[in-house]
Amino acid sequence: AAQSDGIRKMVTLENPDYFLKPVSSTFHGRDIFGPVAARLAGGIHDITRLGPETEQIEELAWPEPVVTGGRLEALILCADRFGNLILNIDARTFDSFLAGREFRLTVNKQGISDLFSSYAQAGSNQPFLIQSSSGFMEISVKNASASEWLNAGTGQSVRLEPVKPAG
Repeated sequence: AAQSDGIRKMVTLENPDYFLKPVSSTFHGRDIFGPVAARLAGGIHDITRLGPETEQIEELAWPEPVVTGGRLEALILCADRFGNLILNIDARTFDSFLAGREFRLTVNKQGISDLFSSYAQAGSNQPFLIQSSSGFMEISVKNASASEWLNAGTGQSVRLEPVKPAG
């Protein structure tokens, strides 16, 4: 988010007036980040009310897909609660790499070559690619878990290759 949207100001979340109480020692997403995000969405314009400004930032290593020999080598970032497999390929990279060509995505020696814009377009128990709500490509199976269907999960490699048209 910081790379695509930029950073105008950062604060350390220290004001307990904006936290859910009691704050657990293990569930800060629910007890701190969720309530703070709700307050921000509700219209807090001065974020320094949440805590003191900071310049300290920790950049997390984000695995980028790599083009090797005409193929895009990528990773499964995670499986969501439905078993959809989120890839580290954003939609812009996917479109740019394929440039309108047909493709084959390989996971555990199984190929996927369908791209849909909605789940309704897929047949039941058919693996396909779709752009997730987060803007990343995901492997899905209509009415089933892609993770179980493909026996695949977080950290696993996938390979995306353009398919040359016949003729």
